[in-house]
Amino acid sequence: WRYRCSYGGGDGVCPAAEGYPKSALKGLEYGLQLRLNMDGDWKDSSSYGRNGTASGAVSLTGDAKYGSNAGSFNGGSVTWSYSSTPANNFTIAAWVKATTTHEIDPESTSGYPGTGGQRYLFGANHGGSTNSGAGISAGTNGISVYEHGDSYMPALAVYSGNIGTGWNHIAVTYTGKQPRIYLNGQLVRVGLISPRANVYAPTQLGAGSYGYFPGTVDQVAI
Repeated sequence: WRYRCSYGGGDGVCPAAEGYPKSALKGLEYGLQLRLNMDGDWKDSSSYGRNGTASGAVSLTGDAKYGSNAGSFNGGSVTWSYSSTPANNFTIAAWVKATTTHEIDPESTSGYPGTGGQRYLFGANHGGSTNSGAGISAGTNGISVYEHGDSYMPALAVYSGNIGTGWNHIAVTYTGKQPRIYLNGQLVRVGLISPRANVYAPTQLGAGSYGYFPGTVDQVAI
């Protein structure tokens, strides 16, 4: 999916757009906060120019879904920042190739199971005592959405199923603090509504505080 498209036709190529809700597509085309195509660098091609900074075991590979390059991750990450971090209503999306499984935890709005066994495709920032940061763990056996705060790191949405080691498009939408997981254009899980005052979008790709994603990522958009 190339992200530059208009819902219902028009402006670019969206080969996997069918099946996504209008709100998810609108979040990628209008109000786009970040787009990392990873074609030779970590630059943000949105209007904001929030270029990524790579650190650790991360590099560019020719094994891309679209364009010339994708990101290859094995313990490193790419980070960025916002002037005003999206909260409560946002979309996180990327093309992903996983290489290993991650731990499947039950859905909950309390506890901190996300501190072990996860493969954080997008790291969840710490939101303190009242807020939380959203993150995504992904493995060949499924996709989970975690939130992070004081003594708080539960999985609010969990999809358990074999997604294999090939390219998959993963999108997570937050609407009114409730996450939904989409896999290759299909809604596969509606999660729990977060009890936190605000839920913030991630600023880290490829790793989080409690685990890293080993695999390949392309065409990231928030």
